[in-house]
Amino acid sequence: MKKMKRLAALFLAIVMVLAMGMTAMAVDGTGGDDSSEKTYSISVKDGAEIPENHTYKVYQIFIGTLDSTGKILSDIEYGKNYKGNGTAETAYEEAKTITDANKFATDITVEGEPVAELTHTETSAPLPASGYYLVIDVSKVSEGADQVSKFIVNVGGDIEIEPKVSRIPDFEKTVDG
Repeated sequence: MKKMKRLAALFLAIVMVLAMGMTAMAVDGTGGDDSSEKTYSISVKDGAEIPENHTYKVYQIFIGTLDSTGKILSDIEYGKNYKGNGTAETAYEEAKTITDANKFATDITVEGEPVAELTHTETSAPLPASGYYLVIDVSKVSEGADQVSKFIVNVGGDIEIEPKVSRIPDFEKTVDG
């Protein structure tokens, strides 16, 4: 009887040691555990609209893998439209140095075709991966009519933007006489 108990205990110990070597994989229901398989979208917030004379082009700057919370981007690489500013060896090193997103958005140079485009009639578009995207209002504006904007968005899921088009007031000079 003692030998049976010792054999059972040894067997259970071996099973527990082998079980410790296995890794658990969680799937979130979107088709896989890899964020590159997930799809995201960028769209105009309900109630907001893009004026007819405006086009927003979306450029991929950095891509990476999201953690389980969907908030932390790791394994950062350069995106399709940005190859770096030439001062950092890797995309991760460059991304760490960015302290002012507005200045970065203003200074950045993108290349190639945008990954998405939003217009008055096309107010939603798919995005290929999680990461950081530059959204640029590329509209040809009439003199003094509109202000053009650039901004960076962090995509860790579907996002909504609300375009703000500022109008510069017209002045009319009259002489009372």
